[in-house]
Amino acid sequence: MASNSSLPGSSAYAVRPLPRAASPTVASGDLIGASPLVSAAFHDEPTIELMNLLGLSRSSVGNHEFDEGVAELKRLQFGGCHPTDGCQDGDGFAGADFRYLSANVVNKSNGLPILAPIDVEFFDGVLVGFVGMTLEGTPGIVNPAGITTVNFLDEIETANKWGGLLRLFGVKALVLLIHEGGAQNAAPPLNISSCDVFAGAISGIVAGLRPEFGVVVSGHTHRFYSCALPNASGANSVVTSAGANGQLVTDIDFTLDKSTRRFAEISARNVIVANSDPAMIDPQAKVLADKYRTAVAPIANQVVGRITQTITRDVQPTSNFESPLGDVIADAQLAWTQSAGAQIALMNPGGIRASLVFKPAPPAGGW
Repeated sequence: MASNSSLPGSSAYAVRPLPRAASPTVASGDLIGASPLVSAAFHDEPTIELMNLLGLSRSSVGNHEFDEGVAELKRLQFGGCHPTDGCQDGDGFAGADFRYLSANVVNKSNGLPILAPIDVEFFDGVLVGFVGMTLEGTPGIVNPAGITTVNFLDEIETANKWGGLLRLFGVKALVLLIHEGGAQNAAPPLNISSCDVFAGAISGIVAGLRPEFGVVVSGHTHRFYSCALPNASGANSVVTSAGANGQLVTDIDFTLDKSTRRFAEISARNVIVANSDPAMIDPQAKVLADKYRTAVAPIANQVVGRITQTITRDVQPTSNFESPLGDVIADAQLAWTQSAGAQIALMNPGGIRASLVFKPAPPAGGW
């Protein structure tokens, strides 16, 4: 986010590097969990350290932040070695430099948020407030064993409660970071900075928000969009999402009225990230990634099976929209659990992150 600055270039979408922490950088959850082996094998400490390098300032929690439970999320925020595996890379873990916001996840014992619910920052002498939360439906999509001590509250009520409190303290320009979203449903190709034939849970949430929420940075659906949606006052809030996997960054530009302390103008667009250009490789990020690639190599290179052809994750319309790899995974799950009485196994397509690609040339040979 940038204050009182104009967006460079024309209205065309350009592939360009974004300066590290040139302006406050925010996210809307799912930074960790369901991650590649190089991060998952170390309980996502590599991802947290990379976000520190990038200069992330704050993020809402998402459902995947609760994959390993509340206690593990707190460890990733505040630091310390994993209680079972320790610090596998040998150099300790200091936790996130950025602040996770979790306004609607509260302790059952006292009703207080498990992490900071809000944050504030000065922009040219005007305070801007941030409220962060995950979707209320998180308990239905994570392991229940890790969230037995907390409740997940209604998104609209929680946002307006904390927004109202900030308003009492004179903060009249608010940003909501929320792990819930929507999707464009127009025919492709889709505009990466539009809301063509838009639908999703985020529309109803924005419709119930206080007018001070001028910006809503959303997530969960992992789709790209940027547009204005009406809030409870009938005015518009700018609502954004930058897709998934680091393909886009949303460039949000705003001006603040110093007399009213409100947003005066807001614009946002999604910018394509130049991942394939060697000149754009950040040397510090490469050092970090190479460190963990080396550390995980003994696990990553262990042979666990052999294939004779590619097993794709892509759904097949001629096979009831099942995927070959999904069938293999379900068959394996059933084979492993039949002795415990299982009769059927299911696999959802979204949980399959990549195909198994057959590589005949040495040293692969399908292993």
